[in-house]
Amino acid sequence: MTGSVGSVDKGDSRTLILHAARSLVLQKRGDPFTGDEVASLAGVSRRTVFNHFDSMDDILVSSCLAEIQHAVDQVTPPEMSIDPSVTDAADVFHRFVELLARADLAAVSGYIRLAVGDAAVMTPRQAQRLAAAFSRIEADLAEVMTKRYPSAPALDVRLAVMSVIHSLELVAAQWQPADPLELSSEDLRRWNALFEYVTNRIAMGYPLRE
Repeated sequence: MTGSVGSVDKGDSRTLILHAARSLVLQKRGDPFTGDEVASLAGVSRRTVFNHFDSMDDILVSSCLAEIQHAVDQVTPPEMSIDPSVTDAADVFHRFVELLARADLAAVSGYIRLAVGDAAVMTPRQAQRLAAAFSRIEADLAEVMTKRYPSAPALDVRLAVMSVIHSLELVAAQWQPADPLELSSEDLRRWNALFEYVTNRIAMGYPLRE
């Protein structure tokens, strides 16, 4: 597993809690853990944990969000330059797909499979966790891309980002690696094939047959 949330500021309780949650997800390989365990590993009180997060689900979803953000940050310049020359939604879509294709999202998806529940068929609660993580990152990235391409219609930019992010959610739900922490070449091939298929399908659209 190559993803990580980044460096820890010892004074940042929220970051400490997320790092503790990540460690427990990996140690327990997706088995449940408690707020007390998170608090103990983070070196904070249980009350502090739930001052920052509403529930264990919120902790797990936030942990997934941090993994996605970290992966995207690795391929995104600290300050993305504004590009007013791009006015077409299709250009925004393809540039965004290319950006995500450079990120290590297969490893992140492996982590997410453990965090939300690595089952062949997700329960409604697991599906809700997955959807919540991707919805949060969608909102953040839509804001970034709207600022980067100010000449493109904002609604089209947000639609492009939403389409791609929720295609990632679909891939994460459908993809079933043998071991989420030790991805084989076949696991990576299937992840890339799924991502390519769903993004190409979105790009082609659904034209009506005459």
